[in-house]
Amino acid sequence: MKDKDIAVLVVSCDKYSDMWPVFFELKRRKWSDCPYKTYLGSNYIKSGEEGVSDISIGEDKSWADNVREMLVHIEEEYVIMLLDDFFIDRKIDTQRIRELAQYMEEQGFDSLRLEPEPGPARLCNRKLRVGKTKPGYPFYVSTQPAIWKKNSLIRLLKEGYSAWDFELKNTIDADNLECSFAATKDYVFHHKNGVERGKYYSSTVDFLSSEGIQADFEKRGIINDKLLSRRFDLMVYNFKTCVKCVLAEYGLWHR
Repeated sequence: MKDKDIAVLVVSCDKYSDMWPVFFELKRRKWSDCPYKTYLGSNYIKSGEEGVSDISIGEDKSWADNVREMLVHIEEEYVIMLLDDFFIDRKIDTQRIRELAQYMEEQGFDSLRLEPEPGPARLCNRKLRVGKTKPGYPFYVSTQPAIWKKNSLIRLLKEGYSAWDFELKNTIDADNLECSFAATKDYVFHHKNGVERGKYYSSTVDFLSSEGIQADFEKRGIINDKLLSRRFDLMVYNFKTCVKCVLAEYGLWHR
């Protein structure tokens, strides 16, 4: 697969335009050698970012309708879909992504997730540390960073779906999707989820401050995600997710 066959799509909307400078500054720092054409999808506002192609879709419909309209304007056959608050916090290995994209094409996968959120229970390629995910896996369909066949992604963006519907309803309907998905065991695309319900996480505030990046935290507000109870809940959730993946691998658990 050639670099020109892959695009990066940053899914956003005008009300989150204040976060675009943060996203793209981190992309410049952490993925300076990104070889893929980058698009920003929103309503009317242009990003003004050098090297970014703006896609204006007009008024909001549903999340899925919006993303589908964005994809119509992308010529590339494959797309790495990113949400606008996926703040890259570690150096990205471009060659690793190239190798994964090539393997994805060779194996005919419709999607290859670039983070283990969740990861595969077993590996089908030990060198690349990639494994297939199966119907029954929690978040079998996910908005986490992934390489997608554009046309396969479009099929899953059903009219009226929210982002949550996209994940939950498609995962429930996994047996009928006729798709082949895979995921990495490693954080190839490591990021911080920047906001929740429009507010910055306190850990994100700390990270951006450490990077010397300015953002209007007062405008959006801050959610404290460093509380011990919240961290414990996350640990329990991650453990349960891993158990479900293993059970699904052997056909012992299905959503």
